[in-house]
Amino acid sequence: MEAVSSPALTKKQASRFFWVTGLVVLLVIAAWLVVPHNLILLAVAAAAASVLGLVVFAFPRFGLYFSIFFVIAGLSCYTSFPVAAPLSFLVAAAVVIQLVRGDSIRTRDALFNWSLAIFVAFVLVSFLVAWNYIYAVGSFLSFLKSAMLVFLIGQLIRTEKHLQELALVVFAAAFSSVILGIVNFKLGIVQEWTVLVTAIQWLRFGTTHANPNNAALYLIAGLPLCIYATKRVGSKGLKIFFVICAVALVAATVMTFSRQAIFPLTIVLLAVLFKEARSKWAYAAIVLVATIGILLIPQYYWYRISTISQMFEETTQDFSLMIRVKALQTGWHLFLQHPFTGVGLANFIVRSASELPVRMVAHNGYMEVLAGVGLFGFLAFILMPVAAIRGFVKAFRTRWPEEHGWMKDLSYYFLLSQVAILIGTFFQHVHFYRLFWVPVGAGLVAGKLADRARAAAKKAET
Repeated sequence: MEAVSSPALTKKQASRFFWVTGLVVLLVIAAWLVVPHNLILLAVAAAAASVLGLVVFAFPRFGLYFSIFFVIAGLSCYTSFPVAAPLSFLVAAAVVIQLVRGDSIRTRDALFNWSLAIFVAFVLVSFLVAWNYIYAVGSFLSFLKSAMLVFLIGQLIRTEKHLQELALVVFAAAFSSVILGIVNFKLGIVQEWTVLVTAIQWLRFGTTHANPNNAALYLIAGLPLCIYATKRVGSKGLKIFFVICAVALVAATVMTFSRQAIFPLTIVLLAVLFKEARSKWAYAAIVLVATIGILLIPQYYWYRISTISQMFEETTQDFSLMIRVKALQTGWHLFLQHPFTGVGLANFIVRSASELPVRMVAHNGYMEVLAGVGLFGFLAFILMPVAAIRGFVKAFRTRWPEEHGWMKDLSYYFLLSQVAILIGTFFQHVHFYRLFWVPVGAGLVAGKLADRARAAAKKAET
């Protein structure tokens, strides 16, 4: 049987195509000659934003991924306007429409929901004693955006595969911040912090983030998920690539010269060693790699780490350490003065002015919350990540079917990422950042998936 050939393009169709194409080209040229170029670029940007908005609205889960990637990768250094927040609200609008059409609310963890409600209640109470409502309301709105992120993760991350995708997005964003940070440095886009030691000038590598201390925490949060990706992938070439990525994340963390990063980084590396080293050869290889790494670490980083002990000395010459210790003491004094109501959310910077030589936050997310909303509000805040930890532990202890056996590893390494962030929050003001709340949402999803797997296994047994 002969194949049916498609009809040839007729002369009339070719002529029509020629004239329409020519007319479009002439209109574009005329517009470029007559209309100011700024207006054309604005129109193109508006059209691109509209298309992106429609895509996000139609595929909200991928919009959520992009929003998280944008923040963790530090892509805001390339834009002068907010991107992640409008995207998140578009995703939220799409989820609301899904709810109106009959979808159910999926974030049903009682511990998290009650903790969230109690925390919000104590935040509102703290407004009554706040000296500065702008700080209080601004911080509360940041928290609400973070709570919305947890809600969106719970609504859109519905399967084990989706949870794995979220982990890979976080890892890819952390690694991208390293690559883009190097590109920025070479192009002179971002001016790094400089430290002068004798005749050597060291540059603190801040990736794409403005603060090297924050950058270090982003990198450490992505490291466990990079280890997971290395275990999960089947291709030997990709395994080698992911190992290189892991080494790059550790090296970039060291080059931030962040003293506080040593604590979560050490915990992550020890936890990986505890889980993965199964033989004396594995231990020998790890010791060899660690030895080489230690020898390659700049001497100045060891110097900075050694100065941590000066935190407990009254006569420390390190202003950074001194001011942080003083901030902790001041936060504790403020809490003792107002143990139940706090001094107002994010009002530490206002109420501590008489005790600190500079206006600053507490540099400890937990102390910031404790001083701001009081004891019961602080406990409610702590129980929210605890609910996520419980979900990860439940997922790690669940007997998964063979096709989802990798959920044990994913739960372990996502939990490790969350633990690193929680440790880092002792030294940084990141308690309302998306970085803090992504693993919280992931933990709630992991617990829900574990409950579903257990119910399916129990039903199969009966």
